[in-house]
Amino acid sequence: MRSATDGNVMRLSLLRAPTQPDADCDMGTHRFSWAIYPHVGTFTESDVAQVAYAFNSPLRCTPRVVHVGLGADLQ
Repeated sequence: MRSATDGNVMRLSLLRAPTQPDADCDMGTHRFSWAIYPHVGTFTESDVAQVAYAFNSPLRCTPRVVHVGLGADLQ
């Protein structure tokens, strides 16, 4: 994935799809997630790194089975 900016124009290329040396490169279905996060100041003055980490590491929930008859301390 490549991106570029020029003034107020942003460009984002998701796939390159070359045919050499692999004729099947980037073929098929793909899924992408991307975000634009405007911030004030420079990268190091902002919270971009924390926001990027949260975006790339989403909270995942796992269902939990609670068996009837077990004590509250075992749940």
